[in-house]
Amino acid sequence: MSTRHIAVLAIATAILAPSTPCQKVPAELRGAQGQLDHRMENEVQGGAQACVDADSVPATELLLGVMERQRQLSRTHLSAAHYRDVTFPYVTKIKDIYAQRRVAIEMRKNRKYPFARQWAAEALGFYGRTDHGPALVKALGDKHLGVRRWAAWSLGKIGFAPAVNKLKSLTGHTDEFVRGNAIEALVRIDPQFAGTYQTAVRGDRDGGVRAALLRAAPEVLKTGAESLAITALKDKDWRPRMQAVDNLRSTKTKTSVDALITALNDARPVVGVRALTSLQKLTGQPIVQKDVWPKWWQDNRETFQFPESSDGKTKAKRRQATVAFEGIPLDSDHVAFVLDKSYWMKKRVESSGKSETRDAAALEELRGVVKKLTGTDVEFSIWIYDEEVERLGKKSVKLTKKTAARALKFAAADASGREKNAWQVLEEVVMDPKIDTIYYISSGEADAGLYVHGNRLGRHIADLNRFYKKTIHSIAYSQKGFFRHVKPISDLTGGTFRGIE
Repeated sequence: MSTRHIAVLAIATAILAPSTPCQKVPAELRGAQGQLDHRMENEVQGGAQACVDADSVPATELLLGVMERQRQLSRTHLSAAHYRDVTFPYVTKIKDIYAQRRVAIEMRKNRKYPFARQWAAEALGFYGRTDHGPALVKALGDKHLGVRRWAAWSLGKIGFAPAVNKLKSLTGHTDEFVRGNAIEALVRIDPQFAGTYQTAVRGDRDGGVRAALLRAAPEVLKTGAESLAITALKDKDWRPRMQAVDNLRSTKTKTSVDALITALNDARPVVGVRALTSLQKLTGQPIVQKDVWPKWWQDNRETFQFPESSDGKTKAKRRQATVAFEGIPLDSDHVAFVLDKSYWMKKRVESSGKSETRDAAALEELRGVVKKLTGTDVEFSIWIYDEEVERLGKKSVKLTKKTAARALKFAAADASGREKNAWQVLEEVVMDPKIDTIYYISSGEADAGLYVHGNRLGRHIADLNRFYKKTIHSIAYSQKGFFRHVKPISDLTGGTFRGIE
């Protein structure tokens, strides 16, 4: 990997350039501007909150200016996107209608930076006002695919009825995100589209779209969500089956328990494991042997009463795993490992009491996994990343002695990258439809990429995951203060987080 690191960027030491010329900023916002231009996150948050409190067009322009400024500085400031990510949630809190319209103008008129238009389209959905519907309808024709995806999503969030005809024209769109968001938006706007929606859940040509639409069923359908999930357990694609299990875990009916017991034997092991934990949560029973469930249910079904608040309070139990990475069990037969190769991985693991580096600790865990999986039917893949991304081969492989040796050699690449682009590698791995489980190893907050801060990185991975249903286990070899940038990724995808200082 060292050949990719010829140029090492110097970290900027000067305070960031103002996002808007001082003479254009009202006096009462000068303090907020100074905070937004600061390098400390808490200062930026303070400035962003001051803009929200002011709730005006000039204040909103300061927030939007941070988005534009990061485009200009992204090549010279290693943490540029960090400030954008910190600021964006405050854009979604603007209340004044004229300030919100300024965001709509950004969506229509920022021709230089399509992602600024995309984020504006996303923000408009949070406002919940149909006033922004006409602008979002126009955005459905934007040249940038991301703008179209989020415009469709936001139209559903605000329930803009005049968008129906345009959204109907997108229900056959070639892009699965545009198509899925448009179909979901239609039923959110008008329940009469429930038939169209259910037909797509059962028969869309893409399993990811079927899964994403099924996810919304309990919220958007007045009736039929449970039967839709039970039917989806027979889907040929594992992703709708996984989503069906997730839907049924919160459906307190005996027919849901019937269906989940059937799902214990799903062809994808991860679906069966999710069904097991769902049964435990739903019924309050700590049974770990899947072959015991049918007999227990047969004996208790007639008189069974669901616990008052079992979901979220009953701790899921399971048999001890034979294969695990840093204590996180491996249940998958289609697994990927994503290894951080930035120079931060050369730091010592303080809690180990040894002199080993973070990179060495991760490799030691991986060797143990590879050894136990060699000769099994598990399909295995490795990605390594710093500012760039590399994959071992073009597809997953089964581990033989030969492929295992090649995998470990690839994983042992030198950790010398200056930056790490978590978004790029996670987007790539998540969008591989065959993989169902990811072990994401990181030294903490990302330094580069479209999203770097834990809040935005987690949210957008979760949005992708509506279509891909990956379970992402995240392992942070880092200082505790940086765990927050990694933990949301597992929290939002049904995975487990491990923090190792």
